[in-house]
This record gives sequence, C-alpha cells and structure tokens, in this order.
Amino acid sequence: MILDEAQRIKNWKTKIAQSVKKIRSPYALVLTGTPLENKLEELYSIVQFVDPFKLGPYYQFLDHYQIKNETGRVVGYNHLHEISRMLSDIRLRRTKKEVLSQLPVRMDKNLFVSMTEQQTDSIEENPDENMEPTLPGISGDDDVPIPVGAEPPASSATSPPVPEPAELISKGLGFLSGKAFGK
Repeated sequence: MILDEAQRIKNWKTKIAQSVKKIRSPYALVLTGTPLENKLEELYSIVQFVDPFKLGPYYQFLDHYQIKNETGRVVGYNHLHEISRMLSDIRLRRTKKEVLSQLPVRMDKNLFVSMTEQQTDSIEENPDENMEPTLPGISGDDDVPIPVGAEPPASSATSPPVPEPAELISKGLGFLSGKAFGK
C-alpha cells in the first residue's frame, strides 16, 4: 500500500488515521513533503502505519524521548539521534537543498478580490498613505502590506503587473498575493 500525503495520518486520533491503519498490507510506503519531526507523536503515528512495532509502546516511546516540566508540559527532547538510527532502515529523507534543482520554477499569482462595502468605507475613513490595502481578517506572510513605492518582488513572465493601490481602491478591489509552483 502506498499512502501519499502521509501527514493526513499524523494525528492518530482522527477517523482518517484510524481507518487507514485498519487496512492490512504486506507492504507499506508513506510519502510526505511535510517534515515528520515536528512532534514525536506525529512521527510515531506515521511510523506505526509502516511498522506498528518499530518504535515500541507509545507511552514508553514518549517517556524516553520527551523532557517534561513539573506540570507535564513537553519542554524538550532526549536522544533524538537514537530515533534517527532506529528509522534509518525505513526512512528516506531528502532535503530541500538536495531536490531544489528538480523543483519547477516558482510562479507568483495575483488574485484580486472585490472588497465589501464595509471594507471600502473603512479604507476611505482611515487612509494610510504608506501602505497598500489588505483584506481584514486575512493573515499570513503573503498578506503583509508592502509600503507604497517599494519595488514589487520579482515575478515570472506569466504574472500580471501589480496595479497601484489607488487603482485597486477606485475599482473596489483588495489585494492578496498567492504563491504557487508550476511549470
């Protein structure tokens, strides 16, 4: 059995993880582009699909490798090199540096979204001449306002030109930036 997007089973409590782990197969392969080492519990859940006995009992695994404070909160980890060694025969890990030349060229796409009347009114009532408008309630690195007059990031030939903030406001549009990979 081949399980792509294996991070979908990182939380062993979910119905997806429990259902997938009921499927029996003499062979199991998991694929993921998401780092597995973010939490030991997540790593354990994914490894359990490949080999349910590889890491031993769950409680012993966590007790041996987690450092907890007096309240029981995880504050660190012990002996991570042991985990790496235990998984060396079943894990293939390639770093971004190793595969960067195989990845497609990055493409930036600009998505224009009509602003609500409330958003337009808010911008008109509180103009900030130094920032481009962004949609309220949207968070993330892509939505950080860029100072007006700053050079836009380099984009591929397929990206449309970035309009001026005044042009966006006059058309009742807010600006979101999306990143995608494509050929």
